[in-house]
Amino acid sequence: MLSVAAACAAQSTPLKNIRFWAYQIQGQNLNNSIRKLADSRYDLLVIDNVRSVKGDEDHDNAADVAKLKNSLGSQGKRKIVVCYIDIGEAEEYRYYWKPGWKIGNPEWITGDDPDGWEENYPVKYWRQEWKDIVFGNDSAMVDRILEDGYDGIYLDWVEAYEFEPVDSAAVEEGLDAREEMISFIIEIAEYCKKKKPGFLVIPQNATYIVLPNDSLSRAYLGAIDAIAQEDIWFDGEADPNGQEGDVPVDPELTREYIGNLRIFQNAGLPVLTVDYASKPTNVDSAYRAAARHGYIEYVALRQLDRLTDTPPPGLVTVGEKDLSAPIGVHLHRNYPNPFTDATTISFSLLRPMPVRLSLFDARGREVITLFDGLAGAGRQKVRFVPRDIAPGLYFYYLQAGSSGQVGAMMYSP
Repeated sequence: MLSVAAACAAQSTPLKNIRFWAYQIQGQNLNNSIRKLADSRYDLLVIDNVRSVKGDEDHDNAADVAKLKNSLGSQGKRKIVVCYIDIGEAEEYRYYWKPGWKIGNPEWITGDDPDGWEENYPVKYWRQEWKDIVFGNDSAMVDRILEDGYDGIYLDWVEAYEFEPVDSAAVEEGLDAREEMISFIIEIAEYCKKKKPGFLVIPQNATYIVLPNDSLSRAYLGAIDAIAQEDIWFDGEADPNGQEGDVPVDPELTREYIGNLRIFQNAGLPVLTVDYASKPTNVDSAYRAAARHGYIEYVALRQLDRLTDTPPPGLVTVGEKDLSAPIGVHLHRNYPNPFTDATTISFSLLRPMPVRLSLFDARGREVITLFDGLAGAGRQKVRFVPRDIAPGLYFYYLQAGSSGQVGAMMYSP
């Protein structure tokens, strides 16, 4: 269990009340991605630091971050913007990579990425040379992230400690790779929070790094603000020519993930999950399963180069302004109708305003709130995926300002 102070800190994190999150770590400087991210109603965005990529060092990343932080999430509050950073591998395409570097030169680069990601190389992360690249000076990755105004960091490749060449190197130096990784993350967290109080630290994967009755594990839980986990139910390949999603995860591995994540939940930490799928039945299955366990789920394809085409149920998406919409408020008919797996309800607003969209059964009993928060001007869309409701006739009611409008839909699975 956490100490009282750490538990209180976990409970007060700004992540506690987020409903939706999105993850885009490629191509965010292309195809108007920043505008699309800003127009979205996700509460938390995980993105990369473009100016850390070779050839893009002059990119105005701070302006992108400011634009996103000044846009609104699902509840009418400013978005939280967190930066992706790989702390367990050196990446050949980053600004810090020097000519002539390869496996074994410098000596702390241990091998190729075991999952086949090109230009990624696991490192001896306990070495000061690597720590200096990650944080603690003006040219370090974390310090650049702080300078650009991000609200936190999203730590990838925590599982480096399990990679055999890394583990063997640690043993040769009389070290424990797991303990060194935890200590490394705690160092990063303490440094960031001292520089910027309230700065968020979110590790991804490697949930099994926490052991019962272990003081270092307790310190780890107290240092981080949330945990993220990939592919609990569906996996995919990063190669766009391969199967980018819809690969079922072994049920035994899923059970293991869920058991590990319960430790973080018991410590008061939010759980962010991402599964890789595009088939409607798989997408719906992942969102339903995640909701049962209290996870904040995002379903996309493994490439992660754009916002998903399968957003979470209940998320309002912002389209182009509908100039033909009647002045004030207009509720459009849902489509498709009747529907079997999912349907989309649209409404148009002349100006941003608080909106509540609710679903009622044929006897007038409220079944679920589909959206409750600030919606922007123009045409908005809410995707509804039925969960544990009987087939039949339902009514959706839009309350926007003093306007109330109703529509009817038929659920026929």
